[in-house]
Amino acid sequence: PTHSAVLDYLDQQGVPDLFVSSGSLMWNQPGVYENTFAFNADYVTEGAALAQYAVEQEPGAKICVLGQDDDYGEGIIEGVETVIGSNAITEVQMYTTSAEDLTAQMGAMMSAGCEVNVLGTINGFTAMAVGTAAAMEWFPRWYVSSSGADYPTLAGYLGEDLAPTLLQGMVSANYLPFSPDGEWVALFEEINAEYNDGAPFTGNTVFGMSVGYLFAEALAAAGEDPTRESLVAALESGDLVGNGILPLSYSADDHAAYRGVGITVVNEGVQDFVGTAYTVGAGQVSEVETEPVPLENEGIPAG
Repeated sequence: PTHSAVLDYLDQQGVPDLFVSSGSLMWNQPGVYENTFAFNADYVTEGAALAQYAVEQEPGAKICVLGQDDDYGEGIIEGVETVIGSNAITEVQMYTTSAEDLTAQMGAMMSAGCEVNVLGTINGFTAMAVGTAAAMEWFPRWYVSSSGADYPTLAGYLGEDLAPTLLQGMVSANYLPFSPDGEWVALFEEINAEYNDGAPFTGNTVFGMSVGYLFAEALAAAGEDPTRESLVAALESGDLVGNGILPLSYSADDHAAYRGVGITVVNEGVQDFVGTAYTVGAGQVSEVETEPVPLENEGIPAG
């Protein structure tokens, strides 16, 4: 992961390294990097949750994986294997971020008879995979990690006319508020319209503002005269709540943010949660109830 290049330096300088935007497990090593804290649900968690939902919804289906050729794709594969076993994935294909098409990968997966495709892909390659498969007149079910399943972004790639059809039924995972009628989304849309110069409102907008909210909450909890040490202590206290749909897991021994995800499905151009959520730990996937954090004080954290 790109951020790994600065981990040692930031640790040596004692700089709080907060909310790394990546699902790598590298950011959760409090015994090694005591000032580094993750934000994303990790890739293994997402892969396992998607696989568990696939097994429950489509028992017996041939499950395949398309992954990026780095820790992202590897983490998704590990998560899928956690659920169905290391030898049960029908076909695994990888891509590089410099690839110009996915024809070979989609052809191999189609030939293998894949019915459920779990994708560890960024948005551009998700759109490329879906579009390439459609051009082959092949329409498997798509189960896509959060980093590559933002509907507004995918619609930008595929076209507003085609996206509702090509992405109908697309399953994904999320841990942040993204229900179209949710109060956090309404607040973020208002902020985006007023202060973001008309930029498109996407999952990246929600992600960035959620990180900003958690940082403000951590600062408020760090005291009137916050220090590096008090900021880290606030995060490790376990008192912060953020704005996710599941509880934060930060503690002195755990620098991961979210240990679980909720499942979303696209229906008629609308991406929303379906009421199913999972936590993942110690090789086990458990279904849990979501616990969405309510919006309070107009989104201003209390000190």
